[in-house]
This record gives sequence, C-alpha cells and structure tokens, in this order.
Amino acid sequence: MFILKKILNSSTTFADSVRVPTTPGTAYKLGSLLVLKDGAVTNCAATDMPDFVAGETLDADQKDNIICYPILPNMLFEAPAPSGVLNVDVGAKLVLALSSGFAVKLANNTDGGVATVFDLQNAKKSGDGILVRFIK
Repeated sequence: MFILKKILNSSTTFADSVRVPTTPGTAYKLGSLLVLKDGAVTNCAATDMPDFVAGETLDADQKDNIICYPILPNMLFEAPAPSGVLNVDVGAKLVLALSSGFAVKLANNTDGGVATVFDLQNAKKSGDGILVRFIK
C-alpha cells in the first residue's frame, strides 16, 4: 500500500481527489497504484509509471468510477521496504511488487524501475517504511 506522507514545498499532506472511470472486470484496492489507459484506470504493471493512487477499495464492476488521487512528482509516498533494503541507496529505482500488496522491490538490469527512493527512514528489514516518489 502506498500512503501519501508529504508533498514537497507544501504545508499540506492532502491531495485533491478526483473520480475516474474504472475498467470493466477490474477490482481496486485502497492505496494501490493505477495507470490511465484508454480513458479508464486499471492496476499498474510492475514497470508502469502510475498516474493515480486508489482512494477506495472496489470489487470488480462495483461502480463505474473510483475515487483517486493524482500522483505528482513532488509527492512522497511511504511504502514497505523491499527485501535487501540494506543494499538500497537513496536515488535507487525500484519496480512495483504487485504480488505483495503493491509494494516495491529491487529492479534488475532488465526492469525499468519507476519508484525512486527518497529516504530510507532507517529501514533495517523488509516491510519497514521507506519514502519513494514517482518522477516521469
């Protein structure tokens, strides 16, 4: 799950929400990353640059739109640290780990990392919170 923790150069940690059309047959989880495709949002693939964070949980075909928060480059999100966090440096690129609840994992040479590590927050083990940002 990705949680907005800070907006750089801003005195608020709240983002304005928007309602965006959903993709038929897709379920959404609060805090998951979404990408806009063909006028509707769907869940991100591991190397998709996300456009939104889901603001609610929806079962497949529950509604025809979803509350989302647009992702901007000045937003910092807390995410669970990947395994091997002690080998991660600030500025490292991470891919999305879709199988583990929309977390991040280390990118290999063929993966295109989309989450940039901003602060490790003294993370010592997998699951500790780190701050990432999404810069297109």
